[in-house]
Amino acid sequence: MTRLSHDRRNDTAMIADIARRVVRQLRESDSSGGAVASSANPATAVVGEKLITIETLDRHAATGQVVAAAGAIITPAAREEARRRGITIQPAVDAAAGQADCHSNHQANGLPASLPESLRNQLDRRNVVLPAGVEIRWCDEPAAEVYRCCSNGQPAAMIAALSDVERFHDEMAPQVWVLDRQKLNLIAAVNVAVRIARCAAKSVQPNDGGSR
Repeated sequence: MTRLSHDRRNDTAMIADIARRVVRQLRESDSSGGAVASSANPATAVVGEKLITIETLDRHAATGQVVAAAGAIITPAAREEARRRGITIQPAVDAAAGQADCHSNHQANGLPASLPESLRNQLDRRNVVLPAGVEIRWCDEPAAEVYRCCSNGQPAAMIAALSDVERFHDEMAPQVWVLDRQKLNLIAAVNVAVRIARCAAKSVQPNDGGSR
């Protein structure tokens, strides 16, 4: 065994030992299960997990989302498992802001203020208007977002290409259009949003009841 390989093994063992001690201390210091209330906004404080492991993911599997307290430790195994299962790990501050402004978070044109500013600005410049009840989201974990929407009674569709829009519109007329940020860059997302707005506008236009 070379000295280099021996040092690497020692470093790996030391890191693993430190991780185990940190996890043990967190568990011992929080007998309530690791959940704490975020104090960033007392009026809308939400519970966040200080330590997120695979066991934590199991407890939140039904909602598909785990709220992490400020400074929370997320084990590598939990992070990988969350990606595999489509579970979102969200900071407590962001979750509190979303709860406090879940209704006013939507602008008059139907575009949520939670959309990335770059996309929202491009859509605003093109005067993209969505009918009431129709929403666009652009996120990194679209499958998990679609699951959450459907669980809340909102028909939702995941869009990864421009050609998906007409098909999903004709088949299910979703209320929430979830754009896959991994496959749609800014230009593609703008084009998809414009197509969604056109399809949604056509579906709410009254029929011309001309006399025969």
